[in-house]
Amino acid sequence: MGADYWVSREILDETVQLVRGCAALAGVSMADRLGGVN
Repeated sequence: MGADYWVSREILDETVQLVRGCAALAGVSMADRLGGVN
């Protein structure tokens, strides 16, 4: 149970990092798009 908990924690952390990275890229592309429009 303890090992499974740690494995799930690592997967969760990696998923969070991936989501944050995608959100950051989306935010940058949105800013570039808005900047280009203006």
